[in-house]
Amino acid sequence: QYYQEEANAAEVRIEVQPGSYVPQFRKLPTPPLVCVPGPPVDLSHDKIITLLPAGAGQSASWLWVRRIAYVLIPVMILARVLFYIHTDDPVEGFWGPVLSSRTPILLCVGNIGAHQTVEDQKPTGQPMTLLDFHELPSETVHVADAATLSRVARFMAAKGKAVQIVAQSEATYTDLQNGPAVLIGLMNNDWTVRLVQKLRFTVERLSGEVVLIRDHENPSRTDWAMDYSMPYLDVTKDYALVLRVKDPKTEQMVVAIAGISVFGTTAAGEFLTNANDIKKIQAVAPPGWEHKNLELVLSTDVIRGKPGRASIIATSFW
Repeated sequence: QYYQEEANAAEVRIEVQPGSYVPQFRKLPTPPLVCVPGPPVDLSHDKIITLLPAGAGQSASWLWVRRIAYVLIPVMILARVLFYIHTDDPVEGFWGPVLSSRTPILLCVGNIGAHQTVEDQKPTGQPMTLLDFHELPSETVHVADAATLSRVARFMAAKGKAVQIVAQSEATYTDLQNGPAVLIGLMNNDWTVRLVQKLRFTVERLSGEVVLIRDHENPSRTDWAMDYSMPYLDVTKDYALVLRVKDPKTEQMVVAIAGISVFGTTAAGEFLTNANDIKKIQAVAPPGWEHKNLELVLSTDVIRGKPGRASIIATSFW
């Protein structure tokens, strides 16, 4: 519109083609030479007649070029930023809010003990021996959970992120307030239980040794459950919760990898560190899911104590 006005003719035009954010600087053809009548010229002496294009020397044109550039440059920068924010990479889509932090990622792994520190479990009236320390429930982590911890730590290292590892019974609110966290384990991780209490999918311990993932939009459903009293080689199915939410109490991004048993935790850990598996989230997620809180229910088949690949069976995005 600016260039349509005759008074704004310029030797250089700035154009942005449809579908592109990159400006093009196009130099217009040189206008025909114009001779301006003047007094007679004595050609007997060495004199030079300089013929200039019409409109040459109009500094106002370049002033407008600079003004337009001042407008375009911020637009170009913003477009570049938006390009990097929006990505079709599902791994970056899920982990981006965690990996963008400049602080180390806290890896909080579940253990057998309740939310008690070593000091809470000291024998009274006598010093704690090394054997006592080794046998403390708070110091006992299941091998499968330790393997998931290792898998997530390797994943973070591959992304260039430092990690800090802590057992759930030793973690504090201060730890969780310092930056993003990954919680490993469900019933053996009090921080995970606290986080899911007010979400759509929560965890409950029913009568006996039955643990259930409850869907509060369909509370009568009871098949996402595990009975801890059954022989472990007879287990054929396990379930897990996967969360990525901003914790309202710590104001930090938290990811939870939480199976009802270690089989589900193992499958969920493999799911979240495998690009092909994370694509399954992208397939069922709404637009803009990369910037939303999410909660997934996963299921995995178990054959003689070995979990298979996880599948998404329920989702919640908000």
